[in-house]
Amino acid sequence: MDQLSIDLKVPVPKSGFRLEKGRVLKSDIRMLNVWMAHHDPGDPTTRLIQAVKKDEFEIKEPLKECPGLFRQFAQLEAPEDYLQFANENGPLLSLERHGESLGHWKAQTGQMAFLVRYHQLWEAGDGSSIVQLFRDWKKSDQAITLFSSNPNLDPFAFGTKEVLEAAPYWTVKTVEKMLDGRLGVTSKYSPKRGFVPSLKPEDLLAGLWLQAWIAIRRNKEFDHCENCFRFIPRSSGNARSDKKFCSDACRASSYRRRKRQARVLRSKGASLNEIARKVESDLATVKGWVKDVKKGGA
Repeated sequence: MDQLSIDLKVPVPKSGFRLEKGRVLKSDIRMLNVWMAHHDPGDPTTRLIQAVKKDEFEIKEPLKECPGLFRQFAQLEAPEDYLQFANENGPLLSLERHGESLGHWKAQTGQMAFLVRYHQLWEAGDGSSIVQLFRDWKKSDQAITLFSSNPNLDPFAFGTKEVLEAAPYWTVKTVEKMLDGRLGVTSKYSPKRGFVPSLKPEDLLAGLWLQAWIAIRRNKEFDHCENCFRFIPRSSGNARSDKKFCSDACRASSYRRRKRQARVLRSKGASLNEIARKVESDLATVKGWVKDVKKGGA
């Protein structure tokens, strides 16, 4: 699986989405049933709707553009966060006429956030915190899935040893549940490599869970891009270990931003050493940026 790539193209309306009050659909009730029994689903009547009904679309590959997109997804909380994410990456499922319920978005981000937090604690061997995490969700489907995945565990003990032993089983069962029937395999031909297989999720939601699963299996750690703050995998081995940007565009944008900041600081009377410290650059670079700027004013 580690050699497989994810093949996902998402149509994103050029005019984006809007938030709109609507009715709760039967499909929403099915998706929210378990979650709503133990958590606040927010307002399930608020939906993400296409801003323009007959809109043009831009085909995007959000998982390729952001290898850590699942972590960004796990951090969404407010309706405005969901709206921005959809405008940038597309809908979770499909462009249906009635849109997508924010209650469904909240349920999925909650599940993803739980998986990310759980895996962080498990990698750190922090058994006591894992136990507390599951105790907070004791009556939820997470605990049920955890112990039903391993028949040798005693759900009534619910101790550190039991939870840590169940870790790999729970991770597998959770992702299996999210990807059940929603993942295919395709292949492309390359003269150099022959037929190259790819995993093809049927929508963005399945793609996010698949991306999370691959990252967890590879034990990937993530940093933030210093320009757009998207998550990027932390490099290892012979690759660059100091990668600060997710793309060349962000690297160039950061360079221009720091240059502008340096020139503004110089015009306000800041010393070269002070500017270098604030824009996180070396003295020689700063001198080149501000050589035609008069200190303390133009």
